[in-house]
Amino acid sequence: MKLFKSVLAMMLIAMLFGACNVEIGTDNKDPNEGKGSGVDFSSTDTNPAIRVRNNTSQRLVAFKGSLNADTLIGGIPAGAKNHGFKKSALFSKTEDFPMIIITEEAYIANKGNLKNLEDKPFTRVYVFYNATGENTNVYDISDRLGGNFKLVVQNPTSFNVELRLGGVNGETIGYAPKGMLTTTLYLNEGDFNIFPVFKRYNALRDILETLYPQGATGYAWFRALGFEDVPGGREKTFNVKDAADGMQQKSLGVAWLAINNQAQGAVHLVKDGAPVKSSTGVSYFQGSRTFQLDMDAVQTSNGFTFSKEKTFVLSVGPDGFEVPIKTVENNVTTLVLKADMMYTVTVTGDPNQGNLAATIELREGEQLGPTAVPINDW
Repeated sequence: MKLFKSVLAMMLIAMLFGACNVEIGTDNKDPNEGKGSGVDFSSTDTNPAIRVRNNTSQRLVAFKGSLNADTLIGGIPAGAKNHGFKKSALFSKTEDFPMIIITEEAYIANKGNLKNLEDKPFTRVYVFYNATGENTNVYDISDRLGGNFKLVVQNPTSFNVELRLGGVNGETIGYAPKGMLTTTLYLNEGDFNIFPVFKRYNALRDILETLYPQGATGYAWFRALGFEDVPGGREKTFNVKDAADGMQQKSLGVAWLAINNQAQGAVHLVKDGAPVKSSTGVSYFQGSRTFQLDMDAVQTSNGFTFSKEKTFVLSVGPDGFEVPIKTVENNVTTLVLKADMMYTVTVTGDPNQGNLAATIELREGEQLGPTAVPINDW
């Protein structure tokens, strides 16, 4: 009987440990979820609102636009590679906004008054959310954040600005909304070449606009800063106004294509073999629509600049009936478009009649002043 009881006890213990192992092995949630903060750190792969890659060792908490309980998006585990935030009432319309990131530790310490962290978040990230289409962009949180060195960003300008490292296409370490007097970023030790890039969503044109400030040399404007543990090396100030005031050339590094559709029915623009979709995920349009065509970014020994022109082969029409865009001057379909210029395409005819046509005027004098997006509009 004693032997039977011993065997029975061992079987029960084995079953108990087996159950625990199954539970741990099948639990896809963060094992430290919440960690006393009450924040949901779980991820979704089913049509998430936003995707984030956390390259840091910090557990982070994200907010939409401002720091308060009503704008809490969710938590991001340390090292998360493709963390998806669930859709909620916060994501009801197509818009751009700053996603404010703080550490979970800071969240717990300031839960009763999150406004204390408004000017010293872990970082801010510029986010564009598409309410009716897919949101495939993954927003990176740089592993150069989270140190004990301070970068104080002053942005009294009317520009929203991303701070990128190493070049205009480099990783983003922070975002300072227009009119934000101070934002403190905590960085790791080292050298930083910071390139400001101005961004906004233009609801009227339904496109994201990006402005790359250039200095007097014609290269992308940047500021070099070094952080080290010496007197004067632990804290640096960067005033965005320096970049705005120093913009000798206000180049978008893009050309604009204004398509006037006078044809029967909707059309779409085909570039690089695929229809160009709007920020809401739709490619067809009637009437007029403006498209942004990026120039090539060119790295030189002096920094980044942009090609002054780029060659495109484009077509317009409904699916399966697209026709090449030809120049008015000589019916050429290989189009050389210049940076910071607006070009007009006129589409006429009826695909059912086989007379659909698209023409472009490559005339000089189409430039819209110093920048394709007037500086006063930002």
